Amino acid sequence: MRAACDRTRSVGREALKTARPSPSRCRTPSASARRFKGSLAVLQWLGTALTLALSTYVAPGDAAAQVVMEPPVYVEETKSYFTLVTVGNAAMPGLSWHNAYLRARTLTHNGVPGRLAIIPSRSVNDFLRDSFRPKRAVWIGLQYYCHLQKLVWVDGKELSRFEYQNWGPRWNIDGGSPNALHSSQCESGTAAYNPVHYWSVKSGFYWNANGKAKHFADMFVEFPTSKE
Repeated sequence: MRAACDRTRSVGREALKTARPSPSRCRTPSASARRFKGSLAVLQWLGTALTLALSTYVAPGDAAAQVVMEPPVYVEETKSYFTLVTVGNAAMPGLSWHNAYLRARTLTHNGVPGRLAIIPSRSVNDFLRDSFRPKRAVWIGLQYYCHLQKLVWVDGKELSRFEYQNWGPRWNIDGGSPNALHSSQCESGTAAYNPVHYWSVKSGFYWNANGKAKHFADMFVEFPTSKE
């Protein structure tokens, strides 16, 4: 009898009008069972909603921003894919470094989550320059904690002075152009940092530690993986 009830539920409302079984032939779920099923449905809905929210997450300040991602290219040296991503719309022409950091984490390639790119060598630097030829400033995954005088990548590793770096003649310009007159300043506190980006290829493709409030539309995103 239970099977007949289950088959009837699966055929939809129209079938129920003509094929509804007698209530005495079907076991009515208890109140606790109904509450459990209701709670389970809510949890499933929340899980689905959270998944959708994470996959389409828009960081504060870039609501409804358009995302354009160049085809990712694999680099054997780092076992990573790299791409150039542009985020913006008419009302919001760019992202702060922090929002770029959040946005990069929502992007995936072949199931691998992204991050702002780490540049470990001149060969990777030259690869990004020659492959994507950025025409504007581009965020990367590096921060300069000026009160501590430390450079730290987004994976938490400190960049030492013995490792590859690509600074221009002036390394801490505050502005949207290498010709800007002012130097970037850090906020108070040991956690304050200046975000690092590339200048465009035309401007030398050097690193620069800009002001924290600066916004750029482009960012290099890396998808680290051991697979080719």
